[in-house]
Amino acid sequence: MRDEEVTRDRGTQGLLAVFGMSKTYSGVRAVDDVSFRLEPGEVCALIGPNGAGKTTLLNLLSGHTRSDRGVVMLSGRRLSGIGPRQIWKFGVSRTFQVPAIFPSLTSSEHLELVYLSCAGRTVLASRASRSFARAAAGELLARVGLRGAQNRLAGGLTQSERKRLEIAMAVANEPKVLLLDEPGAGLTQDETRSLMQLVVHLVGGCATAVLFIEHNVTTVLAFAQRFISLREGRIVAQGPVASLGTAQRAQDSYLAG
Repeated sequence: MRDEEVTRDRGTQGLLAVFGMSKTYSGVRAVDDVSFRLEPGEVCALIGPNGAGKTTLLNLLSGHTRSDRGVVMLSGRRLSGIGPRQIWKFGVSRTFQVPAIFPSLTSSEHLELVYLSCAGRTVLASRASRSFARAAAGELLARVGLRGAQNRLAGGLTQSERKRLEIAMAVANEPKVLLLDEPGAGLTQDETRSLMQLVVHLVGGCATAVLFIEHNVTTVLAFAQRFISLREGRIVAQGPVASLGTAQRAQDSYLAG
């Protein structure tokens, strides 16, 4: 089926709808004919062994990588073929395995820039706009547990604090879809649990769908309602997390590698 037919016939269903997404590097299909939907308020885990194509898929959804074929729709709007900034403006935010921060900026300055960008402003915005952005930044930093880090340089934050700052940046524009690339990478199990609890708290009640990459079955079972399992770029299983079975079997069958 051609992309245009997919868009016309099925693209308006679901909050985020993905049809036939594919990406090939040097003859290897990193993502191979992937299709799925996310509904408002849904928390979904993207699982699978290393090299399964999970991060590539997030890059395709966020516009950081262009697909070879396939269609992505958000609330009936086609996202395929446009850049990451425009996709962000339409309501898809993401984080990275290694937090994308500027070490020489303070925590507050990171969020101030996000709020100014949301308002279509620049760093040369009016004093009133910058004052509003600074106040909003302080409120959100407090919500993510970084109240005391407002004026600290991001380069001096711990890994856990950097993750919290990046999540704050990702939710500042009140996204419809939040993509998290291994939010627990580099964190302890307790830190990962606390971070995911924060994510669920931040998006709770606002119908934001969350798709997060995770290798730890305990985290998947604790926070996801549904899972999508990739292997060699293709979806090999998906459904409610209860269908993963016992934690050990899920670890062996879906997450190891």
